[in-house]
Amino acid sequence: MQSENLFNQLAGSLERGDKPALTEGARVTSYADLASMIDRFAGEILTKTESGAVVGIQAPSRSETLAALYACFRTGRTAVCVPARNGDFVIQDAGATLILTEPSDFSRADFSSETPPRDPAVIVYTSGSTGKRPKGVLVSHRGIGDAVQFMNRTMMVDDTISQVLVAPIDHLYAIGRCHAALRAGGTVHFAPGIGAIFDLLQQGANALAIVPSVLATLIKDHEAQLRAVGQGVRWAEVGSMRFDIEYRRRMLEIFPNARIFRQYGLSEAMRATFLNLREEPDKIHTEGRPRPGVKIEILDGDGQVLPAGQKGEIWVSGEALALGYTDDALWQARIRDGRYHTGDLGLLDEDGYLVFLGRSDDIVNVNGNLVHPAEVEADLAGLFAQPICVVGVADPRGVRDTVLVVCVEGATPVRKKDVAAHMAGAARHLVPEYLVSLQAFPRTATGKIRRPDLARDVTKLI
Repeated sequence: MQSENLFNQLAGSLERGDKPALTEGARVTSYADLASMIDRFAGEILTKTESGAVVGIQAPSRSETLAALYACFRTGRTAVCVPARNGDFVIQDAGATLILTEPSDFSRADFSSETPPRDPAVIVYTSGSTGKRPKGVLVSHRGIGDAVQFMNRTMMVDDTISQVLVAPIDHLYAIGRCHAALRAGGTVHFAPGIGAIFDLLQQGANALAIVPSVLATLIKDHEAQLRAVGQGVRWAEVGSMRFDIEYRRRMLEIFPNARIFRQYGLSEAMRATFLNLREEPDKIHTEGRPRPGVKIEILDGDGQVLPAGQKGEIWVSGEALALGYTDDALWQARIRDGRYHTGDLGLLDEDGYLVFLGRSDDIVNVNGNLVHPAEVEADLAGLFAQPICVVGVADPRGVRDTVLVVCVEGATPVRKKDVAAHMAGAARHLVPEYLVSLQAFPRTATGKIRRPDLARDVTKLI
């Protein structure tokens, strides 16, 4: 039972003394420093809370945030990172009774390293990308620990890993990547911006953990710089969200010596699949197969399991699943026979590999034809050098009920006639009626496009 506690899984690495555990700009936190911060946060937690309490974290740095997370794990409390956006709601919804900021000098006389794991380990809040109130996802010690153990074994991670992390620390993807590197005894570098990524890789960092939106921007705008440092990258994991196949292929070229992995997952179903892009090039268009203990099924609207090759809704069951939501009624509404309804569309190929097709709530009804924007975006990806997003809006001419609009982030030489020519032969309802350039898309903290907000913005421009 003790091995499931995330702090206990880290304890051996904390004995590495002066070896750098974390860097954040000019600040270097050794394993000894990290252990000290964890102790000090743990002392405050034990002094001010009862067993099983929920503890909020609003630390000034990502290094201190991570230390506070491990202090919660060590003391058997549930952690929740409090974001700047919706912070008051998160504190109230999670029931946090203490807010940690900076490490304090509290006595650790009552501290016991034998504190058993208490679930949930952490409450992670979704980004609310659909404009709805964020959901609090209850994640267990075992859920994170098992996923990390599988990742490290599959990626062959060892204590030489020196990982650049490009993701917010309050998201499950980043928590998992930090735990993976630190559990192996490596170093995590928190990158504050794109420029820092190149600096860190030039200085010897050999691993990259990054979300697709940031990686796509790097490849489009800074490919030459990436290639200059790409030889030294040994590991890379690209998080969830749609990631075009063209960027996957270019990534293999840019990082020729790296083991590159792609995964499908949600906060509610952490790293449900895994794909080694280097070793499985014929499956590069997929998100991989379910990891051990995880089952993925494709169901139709009536709840019937579909055979290989047929499109439907993605349902996940098994060890990847979270414990639930802070709103249990909402969780129960998404669960059927132990399966979680992801709200995503996809199919399983004949070998059991998942092909992700997008969000079911993104579907646009164009004159009675159901269109998934992700399919149109995939068709147009090679035409544009910038990020694009297809949305449906009411036809401003009143001729059709809904029309598709190609939104381009930044200036582009591509015109509507080029889009029509590129899609010649496609069904009429799949061809966008408008093309609009915007300086920047509305995005979440992890780079996901806020599609409803974008549609509202575009309506004013056509």
